Amino acid sequence: ETTPYSEDFLDASPIARIPALLTEEGVRLADSSTICEYLNDELGDYRLCPRSGRARWDILSVVSIATHGVMEAQVLRRAEMLRKREGEFSASVVRKMMDRQDRCYEYLDNLCGDFRAEPDLGQIAVACACATSEFRFPEDDWRNPAPRLAKWYDKFAKRSSMQKTMQGETPR
Repeated sequence: ETTPYSEDFLDASPIARIPALLTEEGVRLADSSTICEYLNDELGDYRLCPRSGRARWDILSVVSIATHGVMEAQVLRRAEMLRKREGEFSASVVRKMMDRQDRCYEYLDNLCGDFRAEPDLGQIAVACACATSEFRFPEDDWRNPAPRLAKWYDKFAKRSSMQKTMQGETPR
């Protein structure tokens, strides 16, 4: 059973997915990358990710590991776990996604010591991936292969922006 969508949410996100952003100008943005570009360009004056150069590509590399590595593995794993009800479950797919997640966390663990003092898009993406792991897969031990990243995340998660947007179950 799913929770019905509110009209406000469907107005902001016709595809009914989060994240979603309805700008003051009435533009509907319904995917993480586009929302980040909007925030970076329109509101952030490129503080979250430079317009060009090596620093931009370093940040976008971190974004890609967090989103297409960790978070995509989480989505695919969750989808596969839901197939248990249908009798078409593949334990090897789940294991493959868990291994991908662990590899990505180990990679990010080696990078987090170089994260800038001022948050950027890469750090936001990594924090979202860590938060999703804690919310969706609390039984996982992502912190063990990535102890430096876990320490970084614990500090980053105390930011008011993270606290205000922490994941939770859809209210009924």
